[in-house]
Amino acid sequence: MPVIKFQGGRWVRRLSEVVLAAVLASVSSTHAHHNTAKFDFRSYGTIEGMIKVADFRNPHSLIILEVTDENGQMVEHSIEGHSRNIIRRSGLTAGMVQPGARVTLYFAPSRTDNDMFMRALRLPDGRVLNPGVTAIPEEDIRGDQE
Repeated sequence: MPVIKFQGGRWVRRLSEVVLAAVLASVSSTHAHHNTAKFDFRSYGTIEGMIKVADFRNPHSLIILEVTDENGQMVEHSIEGHSRNIIRRSGLTAGMVQPGARVTLYFAPSRTDNDMFMRALRLPDGRVLNPGVTAIPEEDIRGDQE
């Protein structure tokens, strides 16, 4: 067990144990945060709406989509996505998705709640950005256009 020496020559072993436990706990929770096991990547859904917020950053991106529900009410959906680095490699940049743009978002549904994870995004001009890590087969996306 590591030991920390403070001024005055005191050795405080207990403090070093607490610090070590805190570091290990934070590493564990950070790992859990990046776990996408709660999403079902064997299937996907689609949702159409208007971009309210598109925030591409690390460790995860966030899109808030305004959707009209079956009662005609505007509902906001928050959709998590890959890191900015992965999204950028797929060709998507923040300037391509402006608030007010109508898009179709392909998502992996959650196994446990109503959360969604972005798998692909159809832009207003028809282009589809489909990050390779969780890409949807191209034939499925082409079939959605017909």
